Amino acid sequence: MEKQTPKNNLKKLRIEKGFSQKEFYEDIIKKELGLNITLRTYQNWENPNNEIKSKPALLLAEYFGVNVGYLLGEDERRTTYLTSTLEKYSDNMESPVDFAGYGLLALTRGEKVRDTVIENLREITDYYGHRRFAKEEFKNWSQEKKDLMLKGMQDYADSNIGRFLAGLMTFPDKTKITIIDFLTLDNKEREAVSTIISSLADNPVLHKDYDD
Repeated sequence: MEKQTPKNNLKKLRIEKGFSQKEFYEDIIKKELGLNITLRTYQNWENPNNEIKSKPALLLAEYFGVNVGYLLGEDERRTTYLTSTLEKYSDNMESPVDFAGYGLLALTRGEKVRDTVIENLREITDYYGHRRFAKEEFKNWSQEKKDLMLKGMQDYADSNIGRFLAGLMTFPDKTKITIIDFLTLDNKEREAVSTIISSLADNPVLHKDYDD
């Protein structure tokens, strides 16, 4: 799993208040906020890449008069991920619901996982038409006709992918993370996992897609 650590703003906020690190630790952390931590622990908190636990984060946010999301860098992370999602996939989205799916996937697992999942979903839905146009019946089609059909296929796939992701992101973490992880695997790995699941579930197959 790709871990995305936000850049916290504690040091920036402390400097804006005009405190040295030691002054802030002695006067605010220990005396005013009553946090029983060592100077070394506080220094670790000021590293933008380190996390701050929820209780001290709440106290610090109240002291600085900012929301916890800003203190922890979550607001900036959300803005970055949502902006990158819009820049990269806005042409593939039909509605705000689609954006919720794409955007929440990035926020939940990061941009790299988002891109891998979307690319694998495109492969699954034959987004680029490789399977469709390899069939004998399409061999003599003009490129213009193929392009027109491909555009329709991609619009349909974009719609399905958007709805799928939007629905998936409403599931409990355990369920959606398992499905997302499955969708980051390559085709051979997905087939191996599918075989294991089918064997364990032992459910009947009542219908198969004609081109599966």
